[in-house]
Amino acid sequence: KTDSAGRRQTTISDSIRETLYRYILEDFRGRLNIAVIWLNEEYYNDRIKMKSAANQRAGSEEEAQPTVPLHYDTWVVRLLDGFLAYLDSRDIKVLVRFLSEVPEITIPITQRVASLAKDPERVNLCVQALM
Repeated sequence: KTDSAGRRQTTISDSIRETLYRYILEDFRGRLNIAVIWLNEEYYNDRIKMKSAANQRAGSEEEAQPTVPLHYDTWVVRLLDGFLAYLDSRDIKVLVRFLSEVPEITIPITQRVASLAKDPERVNLCVQALM
């Protein structure tokens, strides 16, 4: 939603997502379970909304495709960006577990993980995570 000045209004759901994001990043190693559960719910919700929008388009004669706001891609990348900077070579289990338990690995996710190879100390972390 936008207000009369064109600024984006914060919805309650966006506020909850932001709070959850911050909570997880405060202790991402200890709160990995919460992150995975949250991202699985976002993914499922996105798929339900896309299916509903597709069904509405099929039943309508209009050619215009409604835009469906999707949240999984945004938040998984944002969360990954938030904790990748703090990972060290000992965190291989954290990263592998995160990547193996999120519902979908997208190109932006693999690009973020591959960027770890730029740091010589984290090359092994990158290679093992991608394998």
